[in-house]
Amino acid sequence: MRKFCIHIILFTVILVALIFIVGQFDHIDRDDLNSDMNIRRLSIQRQSDSLDILFAGSSYVYSGIDPLVFDSAGIRSFNLGTAAAGPYFTQLVVDNYLRNAKRAPKAVFCLLSPNLFLESMDDFKSYPVHRYLQPAMTNAAITRQFSLGARAYAELTLNSFRKGLVNIFRIRSHTPNAASLSLQLHKGFYSSDEITTEAKEKEEAPAMAWMRTAAFSGRKASALMDWAAQLRERGIEPVFFQLPSNKLEQFFSTRYLQSFDSLRSRIAQNYLLLDPPAAGPHEFRNSDHLNRYGAALASYELLRQIDSNSRLRKLLRTDEQGARN
Repeated sequence: MRKFCIHIILFTVILVALIFIVGQFDHIDRDDLNSDMNIRRLSIQRQSDSLDILFAGSSYVYSGIDPLVFDSAGIRSFNLGTAAAGPYFTQLVVDNYLRNAKRAPKAVFCLLSPNLFLESMDDFKSYPVHRYLQPAMTNAAITRQFSLGARAYAELTLNSFRKGLVNIFRIRSHTPNAASLSLQLHKGFYSSDEITTEAKEKEEAPAMAWMRTAAFSGRKASALMDWAAQLRERGIEPVFFQLPSNKLEQFFSTRYLQSFDSLRSRIAQNYLLLDPPAAGPHEFRNSDHLNRYGAALASYELLRQIDSNSRLRKLLRTDEQGARN
């Protein structure tokens, strides 16, 4: 019996060690030039330093803000929008950018949208962005930072093991494809010519219906406010902005939207909050994401609001004409 117990213990130790060792390879695909867009964006961000504006938020940001519009007006920017990003993801990727930047951006423009405060956002298991930071954060560290719990830690560990196994045998591409080149050229912006249709939105609706019973996360709202205060303490101006919404708000309950409106009022009292432009259906690629035509509209409107706000104009413009030489 004793020998059997020893064998069980040894087997368990070897298995756990194997899981952790293989799990260390879960992010080596960041060297793949045609990997997931989140991974590529976190890689190419290192090429954009000493910015005026760093844009951050969810996939709405990387679909809705074109940095080239701002660059053409003399405002250096980069789009660090991240799929499934709520306040936690946003804080992680921005703080990591700041740690690696030679000079911090003058302002961080952070998206404010109702869906950011769903509990399903910031899904570290489906989108392990923490493993692709520079340097990568361990699953244990991310579990502690956001109080995810023991079950979440176990799931993240097993997820790393599975991803590590795939990566070990995966052939990585060192020649960028068209999508990867476009992402780099547009500084993180995802450009799409697709235009939504009623049929497409009807098809998408069932997958979003669950949001009608979703609860607004006050914890995430508090985390966003605390992080914005930290940015200001570091001398970086946090600016909140909204993007046009197609059908998104139709999927939330009245109570949820009331909680979001309350947060929006608190933010407007403490920080600059820029309003979205009006957009028609032809400027969206689906129920809630802008296409490149909508992104141009939103980007130029933000640029207009920057120039009409003396505080932002003084912060982001460097000469009397309001344009960078």
